Amino acid sequence: AAVVRQTAGKQKPEKSLLAQFMRAKLLASSQVLEGLCTEDFELIAKGARSLKKVSSAERWRVSNDIMFRQHSAEYRTSIDSLVKAAEKKQIDSAALAWTKTTFSCIECHQWVRATLIAEIPQQDSFTRAPQK
Repeated sequence: AAVVRQTAGKQKPEKSLLAQFMRAKLLASSQVLEGLCTEDFELIAKGARSLKKVSSAERWRVSNDIMFRQHSAEYRTSIDSLVKAAEKKQIDSAALAWTKTTFSCIECHQWVRATLIAEIPQQDSFTRAPQK
């Protein structure tokens, strides 16, 4: 998740804000998966709530496009289903909600790569800073 920047002949790793959000999302996802595998409903709910918090942050939004907003809404809805299933201790419902959440992530990432990045070819896709 680190972006490498050329500085005076040396390479220096730099994490963009978006990369930090994605890393937080991956860590929370690991909690959900571990919780599903061990039937630890508290861990499932904790990871899901972390995902919801990250996705609700204003800085999360990489676009105000209607399709991005739709993907984000579907993602948050699937996370809400995941939290409810964990609270009710329903492992099958939680697993299904997690599958829907994962598909939602993949669809949104595909859309971002195909649409947003294509719109800004002169910029680095992670930092949104002009390439040198």
